[in-house]
Amino acid sequence: MVHCFLNKTYVEYLQGSEQKRSAWPVHPQPCEDESMESWTTRQANANCLSPTAFTARYLKTRWKDFDFLQKNSRIFKLLATCIDGSEDRAFKMTMFSLNPLKGRDLLRWTSVASDGRRYCPICLSKDKDPYLRLIWRLTFATICVDHKILLRSTCPVCQAAVQPWRTNPSRELIRCYRCSSLLSDAPAYIVETTEPAYIAFSHLLKILQGSEAPNSIGWKYDVIELFRTLEFVIRFLKMVGRMKPRYNFQFSRHTRKFQAGLNGATRPASQLLGEAWILLQEWPERIQPFVRDNRWIFNLLVAVTPHIVRELASNGADNSTSHEPSRLSPLGQLALNFRRQNRNLRVEYQLRRARILKLLSDNSLTPIEVSRQLDLNKNTVRRLLQKFLNEGFLMKQGHVYHAAREDKQSETRSLTLASSIGP
Repeated sequence: MVHCFLNKTYVEYLQGSEQKRSAWPVHPQPCEDESMESWTTRQANANCLSPTAFTARYLKTRWKDFDFLQKNSRIFKLLATCIDGSEDRAFKMTMFSLNPLKGRDLLRWTSVASDGRRYCPICLSKDKDPYLRLIWRLTFATICVDHKILLRSTCPVCQAAVQPWRTNPSRELIRCYRCSSLLSDAPAYIVETTEPAYIAFSHLLKILQGSEAPNSIGWKYDVIELFRTLEFVIRFLKMVGRMKPRYNFQFSRHTRKFQAGLNGATRPASQLLGEAWILLQEWPERIQPFVRDNRWIFNLLVAVTPHIVRELASNGADNSTSHEPSRLSPLGQLALNFRRQNRNLRVEYQLRRARILKLLSDNSLTPIEVSRQLDLNKNTVRRLLQKFLNEGFLMKQGHVYHAAREDKQSETRSLTLASSIGP
């Protein structure tokens, strides 16, 4: 009878309230601007457990990105009980407290962010109990607001990415999990207030917190479109950097200052943010020359970016006479403009082909003679003649070209297409 009573009591204890079952011995209180992930890691270290073992034993789940916990989730409510039961304070430790974009997860894109968590060496060295700030999780946060230095995301010794959820033998957030080196010993790269990355970060942070309006920086669209366009431009810059390693990204005298000594082969996040911010100014006049130089990469990125395709399709992109620029997103309008330019280039190519074939149908001429009669650049004429020759429109005897077959309808089709797309 006593044995049954003890078993029943033990079962009732195990099936008791969530707060009793999840209580752990040591409860370090969170700091004012600490992230939920950092606080959970410090709790695991204080209880002499790895973060994964801590979450498995007390939270009954696998390790996840706790900075993006939903307010109505079981784990969020369980962690809130350890902060004097204050869900409001626990909510301020998540990324949703910094996101006024009404549920749109635009802060989680990884165009700039690396695999490691960012940190400021000076902040960690001055903390009594080192912790990671929530603001450092922002994708565009590449600079420490207090000390005006670049944030780092790797160990200064072994270059391992800072990953708090890894098993750390030292049980300290300030030490690398691989070599146990102090992260606070990392060199500090000072950022001037005139740097594009610093200007971009300061303005974007104020816009995100609601203390500054997008039109204060000359942006004619809303906040959502600002972050969406920033994401697209950074992805565009990264694609151009991968596909054209020798391309000159010197948009300003500041953009290459921190390239050496940080990431080596890839441009650092601060440089990407500064370059994207420069291209966003005076939208879309400043970005158009850059898109024109890398048109095929831009078209490739537009093809694989769903929201731009939806913007164009929802506003009737196939009918060029029904467009209203005010109803298009900034990216949709930019893509539409270059779509029209591509069509104009095709029309110009067809017109040149019709003129050259008409000229060579009666005469056999050299490239120099063709360029003189049509008033075209001789190098352009040589390229066109070689292309027409490969397509079978021309024949060549020595240095002289003549038409192989007539293309009487080419000029008519080109003029019709040119009049249909408008200016």
